[in-house]
Amino acid sequence: MIGKNCQSPVRIERKLSIISDRALVMPAPYSYDLRKKAIEAVKRGDKKINVGRLFKISRNTLDLWLKREKETGDYVAIADRQGRHSKIKDEEKFKVFVQENKGASPQLLAVSY
Repeated sequence: MIGKNCQSPVRIERKLSIISDRALVMPAPYSYDLRKKAIEAVKRGDKKINVGRLFKISRNTLDLWLKREKETGDYVAIADRQGRHSKIKDEEKFKVFVQENKGASPQLLAVSY
């Protein structure tokens, strides 16, 4: 019997596909050149909001770059911290697990796996 909160296996598989696609493709960090131009603009006296709009970056991102420069002397991207790490280590094993538990809700799958 499938309850209200249970989703079809096809829907679960689609969600897993979307999740795995997101985990595999992470956006590249902003270029050092872009960071340099944005920070130089702020140092010239341009307002942060205008610099963000010009370079299509958020104000928070700009603030983080400025903070990093103040703390470390540079605003280079941190290479080791891109994205979240997946809790699923063996994707094929997990797909088999999902197929064996058709009709289970994502919450139940998470608890059972």
